Amino acid sequence: MTKHESIQLKILLVLLKLFLLRKIIFEFFHEQFFAAKLVFALIMILFLISIYSMFNYKKLIRYITLLTSIFLIGFYMNIPLSLVNIFNVLTGRLPITIDNLSMLIFLAFIFISLIIFGRIYCGWICPYGAIQEYISLWQKKSNELNKLSFLKYVFLWIVLMIAFTYDKPTYCVYEPFIPMFTLKGNTLFFSLLIVTLIGAMFFKRYYCKYFCPVGAVLSCCSFFTLKKLKNKTEKCILCKKCVNVCPTNAIKIKPENVVWISLYDCIQCNECIKVCQQKCFIR
Repeated sequence: MTKHESIQLKILLVLLKLFLLRKIIFEFFHEQFFAAKLVFALIMILFLISIYSMFNYKKLIRYITLLTSIFLIGFYMNIPLSLVNIFNVLTGRLPITIDNLSMLIFLAFIFISLIIFGRIYCGWICPYGAIQEYISLWQKKSNELNKLSFLKYVFLWIVLMIAFTYDKPTYCVYEPFIPMFTLKGNTLFFSLLIVTLIGAMFFKRYYCKYFCPVGAVLSCCSFFTLKKLKNKTEKCILCKKCVNVCPTNAIKIKPENVVWISLYDCIQCNECIKVCQQKCFIR
C-alpha cells in the first residue's frame, strides 16, 4: 500500500467514524426531544384542563386532575416542584440543556400560570398537595392551628440562608414528597413524611399551610397575580361556609364583618365558589 493510499484509507475511516457518531448523536437528540415534547404535551394538557375547570367550577375534574398529577408528575416523572429547582434557577445551576428541558418546561408553566391566574399548581397539580387533600376528604371543616402559617416562611428563609452560605443546593431539601415518590431518603425524610401525612388527617393541607417552602415562594410571587379571586361583600350574608371549606384557611371574617381573602394563601381550588349560595365570589 502506497503512502497516498494509506492517507486515503485513514480519511475514509475518519469519515466513517464521524458518520457513525453523527447517527448516534442524532438518535440521542431525537429521543431526548421526543421525550421532552411528550412531557411538554402532558403538562400543557394538565394545566389547560386545570385552567378551564377553574373557570367552570368543575369539582370532579379537579379531583381527576389531582389524581393524575399523583401518578404522572409524582410517581412517573418524579418532577414535583422542589425548592432545590428554584435555588438552581436562581444560582444558574439549571442551564438550558436537553436533560433539563422537562424541568424547565414545568417551571415555565408554573410561574406563567401563577402570574396570570394564581397558585394553580398548588391547588390543581401539586402531587403531594393532592395526596394530602385525598387524605382529608372526610373533613367537613378546615381546622387551623392559629397563627402558625408563618412557619413556612421561617423554614424557607432558614434553608435558603444555609444553602446560599454554603453554596449547596442539597441543603434546601427537606420536602417529604421525595421519599413519597422515589422511596429514597434517610430516617429524617421518612419521619417528616409520616408526620405530614398524619397531620393531613386532622388538618387540610397540613404540610402546605405550615411547612412547604415552595408554597411560601409561590405565595410571595402571587402578589403579582393579574386575575385575582374577588368577593362581592354587598351580597355576603356572613354564613361562614366559605371560611369552613377553604383548605388553606385563606378566607377570614374581619372584625368589621367583612369577608377577607388572603391572596397569598389562596390556591384557586374553587371550594368557596362551589359552597357560596349567594354567588359572592368572582374571578
